[in-house]
Amino acid sequence: MFEPLISQQRALFAASFQVALTLTDCNEAEKFHNRLEHAKPEKLKIGINQPEQS
Repeated sequence: MFEPLISQQRALFAASFQVALTLTDCNEAEKFHNRLEHAKPEKLKIGINQPEQS
């Protein structure tokens, strides 16, 4: 009965844990923050999975 909910919670935990691991590298987190802070609004519309265009 509760299996779908438990699976959803596990998936959510795994995803948030992966984000935490990714951002553990302070240098990467700082670069990401700076990119967001200085991004122009039109650049923010680019999809997450598309490579950054320079």
